Amino acid sequence: MPYAPTTLTFRCPWQQKKGIDAQFSIDEEKVAFIIQEELGEKDYPIIYVKPHPKTMSALKDHTDVLEMYKYYLPEHL
Repeated sequence: MPYAPTTLTFRCPWQQKKGIDAQFSIDEEKVAFIIQEELGEKDYPIIYVKPHPKTMSALKDHTDVLEMYKYYLPEHL
């Protein structure tokens, strides 16, 4: 029977750069970039089964990604 580890951590060597810690873990969240709350960034602690309707609408209705990002994505989920 093959051995199944209880802890799995994967490091993406092609994404490792200064200031980026790209890892995958099934036991804990690992983000490559530090969330900068002072810049308005937010890390939602849950995974949604379905995308928010406002997010999907913004993605479907706009072709200019910068304009969409700046003006049309929902501020809160």
